[in-house]
Amino acid sequence: MRIGIDIDDTITDSWKYLIPYYSKMFNISKETLSKSKPYYNSIKHLISLDDYYKILLPIHDKYSKNIPLKENVKEVIDKLYKLGHTVYFITARGIDYTNSYKLTKEYLDSHNIRYEKIYTTVNNKADICLKEKIDLFIDDSFKHCKSVKEKGIEVLMYNTYYNQEYAEFKHVSSWYEIYEYIKDRW
Repeated sequence: MRIGIDIDDTITDSWKYLIPYYSKMFNISKETLSKSKPYYNSIKHLISLDDYYKILLPIHDKYSKNIPLKENVKEVIDKLYKLGHTVYFITARGIDYTNSYKLTKEYLDSHNIRYEKIYTTVNNKADICLKEKIDLFIDDSFKHCKSVKEKGIEVLMYNTYYNQEYAEFKHVSSWYEIYEYIKDRW
């Protein structure tokens, strides 16, 4: 089986890790940010999208390499490969990084995460999923889960506080749960 996987807030806790930096830069309490929609959505009332990308570029470049993986990510991906599955990382990371592909590849490689391909700066993840014949897609974003599901591809939504209301997707709360779901079905 071919598995498409998002990166930020799916295999990592990116938003949680970046909240202190956003808090300091935009003078918003960490508590407020931890309850808001992540990234630009948390500060769009303060700044234009173009300015956001200019300001956050050095932050994302500098700190993204230090964001911790979620628990059991590497172990589960290794087990999935042992079962004969392959992984394709499909991320929207893009203009808020100097070189999103290079930084993402370096990050995955530094953690010895296996993959077949990496796609960055992807606005329409459904198109990549179709191109790569993805059987199962895992993401935390409603927008991406919805577009992929509309193409007839099975979706698992990684649970976060900001996606609980989307009951149309099967939610998962851990990488161990993902592994159990996959090994029992394929």
